Amino acid sequence: MKNISILINIVLALAVSVLYYLHFSQKNNNNVSSAKTFASPANPSTLKIAYLNLDSLNKYITYIKTNKEKFENEQKDIEATIENEIKKFEQQKSDFQNKFSGSSQPTQQELEQMQNTLYQQQQAIETKKQSLAQALSEKSSKFMEDIEKKLKEFLGNYNKDKKYSFIFNVGSGFEYMSIKDSTMDISKDVIEGMNKILDK
Repeated sequence: MKNISILINIVLALAVSVLYYLHFSQKNNNNVSSAKTFASPANPSTLKIAYLNLDSLNKYITYIKTNKEKFENEQKDIEATIENEIKKFEQQKSDFQNKFSGSSQPTQQELEQMQNTLYQQQQAIETKKQSLAQALSEKSSKFMEDIEKKLKEFLGNYNKDKKYSFIFNVGSGFEYMSIKDSTMDISKDVIEGMNKILDK
């Protein structure tokens, strides 16, 4: 009788242990499952990603390339204009010095007058340089804003059919993507589409 009682207690202890294990292991599995559901997208199969190579856009969109060359030429013209102004300034300063290279010396009034003239010319050159550079910068910024607006409009229409969740920009200064799948590069489509819109 005593042996039967011990056997029953052992069986009961085992049964409780099994139930305890099943109860808590099931609870842990539910927690893991819910965490996975929370962390992962609801429909990962619908997540589509693409990227644009901005260097390619700048190189192959005719309108951008043409205007970039235009701005570069305007910058060169500004530099040439300022360089000519500086040469005139230096020549005038040299002429004044040569005028009194012999025994004659300028009066205090002539010296002050010339210094004042040279200072005003120097300031005028600097003001002209800043004015021309600012005008070109504003024109360039307006051009870039216009291009960005047109690109966003194009991508909005383009993505109606493609339905990408994200479209990233890559290129010089934008290389934050360690790995790029070339099949996700939509630059060619965008270049062709933008050329059709901008070359009208």
